[in-house]
Amino acid sequence: MKRGAPLKTYTPLARKTRLRQVSEKRAATPVKRARVAPAVSPGVRTVLLDRSGGWCEMALTGCLGTGTDPAHRLARKAGGRKGAAKAANDRPSNALWACRRCHDWSEARPAESYELGLMLREGQEPTLEPVVRRGVLVYLADDGAVLPFKAVAA
Repeated sequence: MKRGAPLKTYTPLARKTRLRQVSEKRAATPVKRARVAPAVSPGVRTVLLDRSGGWCEMALTGCLGTGTDPAHRLARKAGGRKGAAKAANDRPSNALWACRRCHDWSEARPAESYELGLMLREGQEPTLEPVVRRGVLVYLADDGAVLPFKAVAA
């Protein structure tokens, strides 16, 4: 097989092609990105970090150890995202500091998460529902305290 012409390392474009004009227009227009609201307010985030010490509070099988994000016990869709509903939902007793693997596990297995208190059903009060935190059944308070679970004799 013979080569007809020697290979060139660079060939300048004499004119702008249609494709190049379109790509230059796209590059010139700014990209509009949707603002994503944080999962919890900065004050609640600080309380969660203080309460957890930066470690995952769920500590389920396969836990990564270091927490990275808040996991709501009562889903934001059930509690609301605006006004009084947001204030009622955005509190330390309704969230756990979790690693990504534990957070995904709790969302993938809702039946088990409800049993462990990691997730709550609509209408349940987070301060009155116990949760398994690092293998121990406790109550979470809105001030960031962890209260021991005391079995009540019926």
